[in-house]
Amino acid sequence: MGFDLYRLRRSWSLQVSRLPEGDAYAINGGTEPHLVRFLDARWSCDCADHAKGRTCKHLIRRSRHQGDDEVLRADADLSLRPQTSPIDLRTWWIR
Repeated sequence: MGFDLYRLRRSWSLQVSRLPEGDAYAINGGTEPHLVRFLDARWSCDCADHAKGRTCKHLIRRSRHQGDDEVLRADADLSLRPQTSPIDLRTWWIR
């Protein structure tokens, strides 16, 4: 699939629902709703991120909903990683 951890993490907050018209899903919970469909033998999203050739958070969310092994492994791997401490941006402004 080829996705990054930033989009993986953002996909956790999205909701997915299958649409009645075949292979299509509504993805909600971001700044605006998006449509993920199976077109031309592959999954496609109507968002700008996907239009740029990236695997967007909406496609990742649909894959998780379908039980995709790669996404589920990445979820498990990310949950095992220690959380880094927050960056104090004030130290950068003082310079």
